[in-house]
Amino acid sequence: MYFPAHVEVYADGLLSMPSKVKWFNAVSTIHGTLSGLTELTLVRSTLNLMATSKTQVGAFCIFTFYSISKA
Repeated sequence: MYFPAHVEVYADGLLSMPSKVKWFNAVSTIHGTLSGLTELTLVRSTLNLMATSKTQVGAFCIFTFYSISKA
């Protein structure tokens, strides 16, 4: 699935994604939970995982990042 959108997940929020996702031209901040992924590719995107963020992904998950930060 192609996901060309900016995302803000609040501390008590949940973003449930399909197993394979490509984020394009997006700046996203996760304070809550990101789930469902087994493969995530970021293209010209930034994913900010904040101190309160959590992930619920498959036992084996591939992450391909071009820009990532953990605050």
